[in-house]
Amino acid sequence: MPDKPSARHSAFAKAVCLDLPYILDSIWRRAEFNVNRFFSYQVRPAEPHGVEANLAVRPYTRIPAFWFFLATLVFVAYGPTFTAWCSVVGPAGMRDTRAVLGAACVVLAAAAWWRLIRYGEARAQKRFFKAPVLAGEIWRRLFVRAGVQIAVFATVTTI
Repeated sequence: MPDKPSARHSAFAKAVCLDLPYILDSIWRRAEFNVNRFFSYQVRPAEPHGVEANLAVRPYTRIPAFWFFLATLVFVAYGPTFTAWCSVVGPAGMRDTRAVLGAACVVLAAAAWWRLIRYGEARAQKRFFKAPVLAGEIWRRLFVRAGVQIAVFATVTTI
């Protein structure tokens, strides 16, 4: 009985089932670790064959719990609507507040998009090197890059 030929997977299937989940999971895990850590650290080689590490406590303003507490205070003070804020600044102040918040969201989204496009491309390149994805697998590389950019666009559009 002849041997069955090994199953070949398409470039799209490899990109969607292997590369994109790996990239998105690694981004999520790294971001979650960096956001929630209480210490800043530096690790470097030491003489003769050891490792030297410096640990420093991060400022409280760089930990999400601080910002959630601040958001809770604002919510308690002004409520879930802008009614209390409207009574403080009046109709013209509300119009200006909405304009400033809208402009800030647009600028923040543009800055996040630019940074995430570059970061996503760097993560895709790292995956291509680590997997290893051959240079001849052009369609797989194209699908991975497109998938990463779709994820970036979806993230930015929520802002």
